[in-house]
Amino acid sequence: MSQVNQKRIAVNTILLYGRMFLVLLVGLYTVNVIRDALGDNDIDIYGLIGSIVAMFSFLSNSMAGASQRYFAYELGRDDSTRLKNVYSLITTLFIVITIVLVVRIEIFGYLWLTNVADIPADRMDAAKWVFHCAVVSFAITLMATPLRAVIIAHENMKVFAYMSILEVSLNLAVAIAISHTTYDRLVMYALLMIAAPFATTLLYYIYCRGHYKECRYSYYWNRELVKEITEYTGWNMFGSFASVCRSQGLNLILNGYPGSALLNAARFYAYKIYSALTQLIDNFYTATKPQIIKSYSAGETQSMLKLINQSSKFSFYLAFLIALPLLVETPYILEFWLEDELPEKTVIFTRLLLVNALLELFTYPIATGVQATGRVKWYQIFVGGTLLLLLPVAICIKRFTSLPAEYVFYASICITVLAHIGRLCFAKTILQLSVAQYIKAVILPILMVTVTSAVIPCIMVSYMNSCFVRFISVLAVCVLCTSVSVWILGMTASERSTIIESVKAFINRNRNSRNDNN
Repeated sequence: MSQVNQKRIAVNTILLYGRMFLVLLVGLYTVNVIRDALGDNDIDIYGLIGSIVAMFSFLSNSMAGASQRYFAYELGRDDSTRLKNVYSLITTLFIVITIVLVVRIEIFGYLWLTNVADIPADRMDAAKWVFHCAVVSFAITLMATPLRAVIIAHENMKVFAYMSILEVSLNLAVAIAISHTTYDRLVMYALLMIAAPFATTLLYYIYCRGHYKECRYSYYWNRELVKEITEYTGWNMFGSFASVCRSQGLNLILNGYPGSALLNAARFYAYKIYSALTQLIDNFYTATKPQIIKSYSAGETQSMLKLINQSSKFSFYLAFLIALPLLVETPYILEFWLEDELPEKTVIFTRLLLVNALLELFTYPIATGVQATGRVKWYQIFVGGTLLLLLPVAICIKRFTSLPAEYVFYASICITVLAHIGRLCFAKTILQLSVAQYIKAVILPILMVTVTSAVIPCIMVSYMNSCFVRFISVLAVCVLCTSVSVWILGMTASERSTIIESVKAFINRNRNSRNDNN
């Protein structure tokens, strides 16, 4: 990978991480406002219905991946005509898919809501409003997917960051508004939550049409290209379906445990933190994914493999820097955030989901490399099939054992590890990725950094009483220990040298800029 591309990745990563921290802070505060306004029971209803709608998002997720892959691939080939045709064709497909999905969700989702869901009778009318509004919001978000894919393929992360900040700000405004309404707050929240995706989708359209020539939609149909995209999307759809079933299916399974309302509330809060960390991870891969695909389309296979290894390692370091204090101080953070008695199992659910998120991050670079080749059939069959094992395993745990609900999440962690072992085997065949080199360059440094970073914070938590002073002290020590461990044990000499040179160049550039201004 060229130095220019590495700098672009670095700049885009900084932009996305800055965006993420703002989104994280506003998002966590928004959840607190919503919790006070709605209460645990209405939050449980909203989360349950959201899970049903999200179950259908596997198709949109796979199409989003296909859009980013084909846009980045054509940019790597520098074929503007084919890029415009691909954009028009993918937009046409999204229009059709949106119509089909909305009809199916309204039919099957409504039947589930009215005949199966465990919702109090006096809240059923409100739940129906939530369901219909969630479908509309989902449709609007789905139609924005090709526009976001174009921006990401062009690596214009500044716009992507601004849009995300706008959307989370609108969500906060909605949360504040419903806390002051006298109308049914759950219904009002569902209605107003349509505003954020509508506003951002409109702005995405205006920006893309004004800045990218390919974003001039005209009806285009190419049977061979449709077949190629459909086959690629179809197999990715199976992988996305498996991922969605694994995450959202657990919500339905927990709904069958005694005290399901409190368990789902605990999972709701745990998944908010889990989602924040996974979004943090996604930021790094959003910056690196176009470069991996462009490297492959340009024939730079060795550069692609090097970037896969580096992005796997450094993304873990960045995520672990956040995850370690969250794992060590989970009870204090949750109590401080929610400012009330925690639903039972919230702490253990949160910790297990954070561990699962750290393991899942190894998925992204290898998956992107495989997807860049277009050879995804057997890869998705194995990985998707492995992930789907969680549902029968979780059902068996619930029905045939007396184990508590958290063992479902232990099973999820085991299956995540098993799926990644399979990914490495496929990467060895499809990408000629050296598993031995991957273990040496990625796994071993990560293990050393994880162990050495966690020792001192864990000792501090064991011997100090929980309080704000301990939290600040542990946070500082986590950051220091992780940074030192990464620098000494987690990087090669050449990587340390590259970072030092980049920092010096950045300082000199800013110094020269100030001198020129003077």
